[in-house]
Amino acid sequence: MVPFLHITTRIPDHPYDKLMSEKGGTGFPTLMFLDDQGRKLLKHTGARTTEGFSASLENAAEFLSQIRKFESGDRRLAAPVFIRQLENGWFGYDEAVKRYEELGKLKSKDRKRIKALLVDTEVRTMVADAGKDERKRLAAGAHFVEMWKDKRTPSTAQTAYPFWAFIADHAEAKDDKRLFKRAVAGFKDSPAGTNPRYRRFAEDLKKRLKRL
Repeated sequence: MVPFLHITTRIPDHPYDKLMSEKGGTGFPTLMFLDDQGRKLLKHTGARTTEGFSASLENAAEFLSQIRKFESGDRRLAAPVFIRQLENGWFGYDEAVKRYEELGKLKSKDRKRIKALLVDTEVRTMVADAGKDERKRLAAGAHFVEMWKDKRTPSTAQTAYPFWAFIADHAEAKDDKRLFKRAVAGFKDSPAGTNPRYRRFAEDLKKRLKRL
């Protein structure tokens, strides 16, 4: 790990200008630890102190050590490493499913955790693929409705927000007030519903519901 300072400039065509958002940064400043291939090892969420940063550095170094041991043949680390890789967004959905199927027998708690993370990975992959393309976003919203029916909903605020936002957009495009109302309730009960960062979005949902 080598110290690297990234500044988002919003200058057109500036190299790596979207790096923070691509790696899951949510505000300024964001401190992350990446490996030599630019893959996220850990996002610092503790105290912004020397002790706090040192603890995060040790955590990231431990993850790197686990990866190296696993790659050297320690199969006991297969599930723990894969879980942390999923938590840090290393793979798109198809690749993640492929790797999951190759894991073989798992402890029930590991399998449960991985399945939850695969839902988050599926949502994140579809949102990234849709970008600002309205047709793809609405199609993703329709897909998320089916995931919802199957009781497959995101476990983090960062994935719950677009999940419910896309469903709401899909419902509005279909002029389906009942679905929109259920999406508002779903968002409220989701990990994003109590997050202050999404308070404005929650208020906007209520206004849009009244207009339907």
